[in-house]
Amino acid sequence: MAKRSEIAHEDERAIHGAGNVFADLGLPDAEDLLHKADLVIAIRKVMESRRLSQTKVAEVTGVDQPTLSKLFGGCLTSITVGRLLTMLNRLGHNVTICIKDLPEARPEDAHVLVTFA
Repeated sequence: MAKRSEIAHEDERAIHGAGNVFADLGLPDAEDLLHKADLVIAIRKVMESRRLSQTKVAEVTGVDQPTLSKLFGGCLTSITVGRLLTMLNRLGHNVTICIKDLPEARPEDAHVLVTFA
């Protein structure tokens, strides 16, 4: 039997993703999942920068701790984008949504950008 390192080197092909791991995996609602993941990352950054426990974040945001733990673990299907935005607000952060026209009407170039400032 080959060692793990030998197996890893047998096939060194790389596949470039589309920029959305959920779409790359063929999951339904991939765009929605990506937006949710970006917002959960922002919540996690707030938690870490303030040195808050999951219990405290859950208390402040109104989400129970087991649900928060599932979110941080990548379970994104049981929460809405709206709820995640509300959680960020309850953590004392404004969320700004900016809508811009594309120079050319090309839907494939449209995207949602979530930044944490």
